[in-house]
Amino acid sequence: MKTALVSLLPREERANALGLGYLKAYAESQPDLGAVELSIVDESMEDDLDALARRLEAAGADAAGLHCQLCNEEAVVRLAALLRARIPGIHLVLGGQEASLHPERLLRRTGAEAVVVGEGEETFAGVLRAWLGRGALEDVAGLVLRRGRRTLRTAGRTPIRDLKTLPSPYLSGPLPQAWAGMGRAAIETTRGCPYACAFCSWPNGVRPRHFPLERVAAELRAILRMDPRTLVHFADPDLFLHRERAAAVLRAIRAADPRQEARFWFNAYFGNIDAKLAGLCDHRGFILEGGVQSVNPKALRAAGRRFDEAAVRRGVDLLKRKAPKARLSIQLILGLPGDDLRGYRRSLEWMSALDVPEAQVFPMQLFPGTEFHRRRRELGIRADAEPPYSVRSTRTFSAAELRDGRRTALRLSFFRRHPAAWDALRRGGGPLWAAASSLSDFLEARGIPMERSLAEWERGALQYLTPLAAGPDPVPAERVAEGARAWLAANARGGVARRCRVRTTTALGKQTPRRTDGHY
Repeated sequence: MKTALVSLLPREERANALGLGYLKAYAESQPDLGAVELSIVDESMEDDLDALARRLEAAGADAAGLHCQLCNEEAVVRLAALLRARIPGIHLVLGGQEASLHPERLLRRTGAEAVVVGEGEETFAGVLRAWLGRGALEDVAGLVLRRGRRTLRTAGRTPIRDLKTLPSPYLSGPLPQAWAGMGRAAIETTRGCPYACAFCSWPNGVRPRHFPLERVAAELRAILRMDPRTLVHFADPDLFLHRERAAAVLRAIRAADPRQEARFWFNAYFGNIDAKLAGLCDHRGFILEGGVQSVNPKALRAAGRRFDEAAVRRGVDLLKRKAPKARLSIQLILGLPGDDLRGYRRSLEWMSALDVPEAQVFPMQLFPGTEFHRRRRELGIRADAEPPYSVRSTRTFSAAELRDGRRTALRLSFFRRHPAAWDALRRGGGPLWAAASSLSDFLEARGIPMERSLAEWERGALQYLTPLAAGPDPVPAERVAEGARAWLAANARGGVARRCRVRTTTALGKQTPRRTDGHY
C-alpha cells in the first residue's frame, strides 16, 4: 500500500515536517507494516495543488495522510477534494494541530475517513493496520471517525511515556529528499509542557518527557551534515526548563557547529537563565525568544502565567553580558483577558526598558480546547470561529482599543528599524508609545504618508508584529530621519509633539500614563 504523508505550509515558513518524519520512522519500525510503502511530500501551500494531485496519482498512491495546521486548512481541503476526484477509493487521514482542534469540521470538509488527535505515531500505525485489513478503525485509540453525517470518537490515546521507543526520523534511515536544502529543520528534545497557560493549545500542565541526550546530539550532527547553514528550530516549549539538561544540549550544539555557521531558534523563559547557561548561549546563530505576554498582574492571573520580573531582568542582563552574539526577543500578547489598553501600554514600556534587539506583539487568538475558550462567555471574549481565531474584543479590551494597540505596535516596530527615529523617541521624554503616535502624526503633517504606509507595511506582516516580519520600508529612510530630527527639535520647544500626544490619548478616553524613565 503506497501512502504519502503530505505537508503544506506557507513558502516563507516551510521547515521539514518533523511530525510526519516521526510517523514514517515509527511505522517503518513495525514488522507487521512491511507491506506499506511510505513517502514524505513536503510542499508549499502556494504551489499548484492540482499538479501535486496528478503526481500522487501517477505514483500510484493508495492512501494519504494530510498535515493540517491553522494556516493551511483551505489548502488541505482543496487537496483532499482533488485526490478523491483523481484517485477513487483513496484512503485519507488527517493530523496536526488544527485537525486535533476541529476534527469534526475537517472530516466534514475533506471527506477523510479519520482524524488523528494528539500524538500520532502509535495511532497512525493502527490506522495503517486497519487499512490493510488487520482490524477496525473503531478499535484504534486516538481517532475521530466519519460515519455518514455523524462522527465517532474512539478511546483516548495515552501519550508515549518512554520516548526512547520512538525511532528518530534523522537516524533511522535515509532522510526524505524534500528535506535536503530546505534551509530549515525542526528538532525536539522534550515533549509536554508543565505550564498551564490559558491561551495555549499545546498539551500543557503535564510532566515533560525527554529524548536521550546522546540521541539529540546525534540528530544535531545529522541535521548539520544535511545543511551546515540551516536554521534549526527547537520545538520544545522551553529548552531551559531543566538547567543541567539545557547546558548539555547547548554543549552538543557547540560541538556539532564549531564554526557557528548554523542558526538555532529556541523558546525560552528568561527567568530560568543562569550565568552558566548565558555563557553557553554566546553563539552568533542563537535566537532566543522569551514569551512574557504581559506584565499586568490581572492578565497574568487570568492566563495562569508565572512572571518573576526580577528573575526575567536578571536573565536578560546575563544574556546581554555573557552572550552578546545571541539575538534576543521579547514577546507580548495584545488582547489578553484581564488586560486593558493601559496595562498593555505599561507592558510595552517595560519591554522597551529591557532594551533587547527585537520585540514581538502577537494578537490574541482564542484556540479551541484552551482554558480561555472554555471560559469565553465568563470573560466576555468575542473571537472569530474560524482560523486564525482572532479575538475581536474582551470585557476589558474593546475592539477600538485592540485596533489602537495593534497600530501602536506597528508604529513602534516601524520606528525601531530607523535608528534616527528610535533615538529621537527615546530622547523625547515620556512614554514611547505616546511619542511614537506623536512622531507618526508629525511625519504625516510633513507630507510623509504614515497611515497609508503603515497599512501597506502591516499587510507584509504575518501572524505577529515584528520589524523582521514586514517587507521593505514604504518610505525612504532619509525622510524618516529628517522628520524625526525636526520632531525632536519641536518636542524640545514644547510644541507639536505634546499637542499630538494629548490628542492621541484623550481620543481613547484614557489618561496619559504617568511618566516613567523615558522608555515606552
